[in-house]
Amino acid sequence: MRKDTASGDATRADVYRWELRKIVRFPALWALLALCLALNSWAILSSAGGLSGWRSDLAYTAQVAQRLGTTVDDRFVAALEAEPVSDERDGLLHYIQSALGPGYAGWDPIAAGDRYAAKLNDQGHPHLALQMQIKAQWIQPRAEHLASAGLTNDLLAGRVTTLMHSVNATLIQVLLLEGMVLGSLIVLYAVCGERFHRMTALTNASRAGRRLMTRKLIVGIGCALAAYTILAAGFAIASLLSFRIPGLWSGNVSSRMFGMATDAGLQPFITWTDFTMGGYLLAMLALGALFTLAFTLFAGALGMALGNVLAAFGGVMGFAAAGLIAMMFVSDALAYQLLGLQPMYALANANAWFSDMGTHAVIPWQETVVTLISAIYFAIALIVARKAYSRKDLT
Repeated sequence: MRKDTASGDATRADVYRWELRKIVRFPALWALLALCLALNSWAILSSAGGLSGWRSDLAYTAQVAQRLGTTVDDRFVAALEAEPVSDERDGLLHYIQSALGPGYAGWDPIAAGDRYAAKLNDQGHPHLALQMQIKAQWIQPRAEHLASAGLTNDLLAGRVTTLMHSVNATLIQVLLLEGMVLGSLIVLYAVCGERFHRMTALTNASRAGRRLMTRKLIVGIGCALAAYTILAAGFAIASLLSFRIPGLWSGNVSSRMFGMATDAGLQPFITWTDFTMGGYLLAMLALGALFTLAFTLFAGALGMALGNVLAAFGGVMGFAAAGLIAMMFVSDALAYQLLGLQPMYALANANAWFSDMGTHAVIPWQETVVTLISAIYFAIALIVARKAYSRKDLT
């Protein structure tokens, strides 16, 4: 009995090793991974070097942070005024003394919530308007906490902070698309790869052969997440090496230097928990892993249902494109929320993750909740497809 059990364990281990070897030895996947890493590194480095002509402001901010520190208080302002006159100094000084510069003084979350609610009432959605006012009441203590703790006074990247965040959010969107494409291809190759070797009929001829599908899925999903992890690590390393401003990555992301454009005007970027810039980057990459997982589950389900790599990949990409395009053009708030019950909602709102998001969100952490729900219903679809696959005539 023990011998049989040991033999069965060895056989299962052999299957996992063979499936892993099958994926690792597929050169196209390595080529695509290398291409994504190269493109991401180039995009981050070129953004840091040029950032739409703001290179001198970034360099000046780094010098100022070294000399004057990274806390924007009265002492910092006085010391900055005493610095030699230059366009960069005048620009930074004007920025920190502007309407955004004083932090959250004069910005009322409740009043902002009422403005959002008025827009939703005009669209005929009083229930969403009420939820928006409730959300504003949740935001108010966060704003008070940030101001009282002095977390709004971090210099970050000076007046380039908002622009730098916008560039990084765009690059994160590219990273999510890469994770979705690469992860889907890896899982589909794991599920349907036998077609390339004309072994599909042989594999599906027996019940034991069909039971291999579960192991294929485990290995495929694991490899997809590993590929995303490599991309995310490369992204994080390139970002840390590119934006070398003292105190930047340890500064609070909800600084007075950072404003968010909404359909009710410019407002402070208030997150639902305290994030340093470095912590915020890691949280974005973690949500990207959940986003990638959701699409790999979906790809696995389609792969088993269709039995064809190209057809299943086209289905995944078509679903993603339709979801994103619909969200870009829908104007009704209720329709937007209903369309938001799919993972492309997170990608579309990557520039405002973990914040209140204005009228684009009605609950805290909505981008995270939606991505998690998407992963759950795709997991259910995968389980259903797996059961259907075991009963389907595939020979």
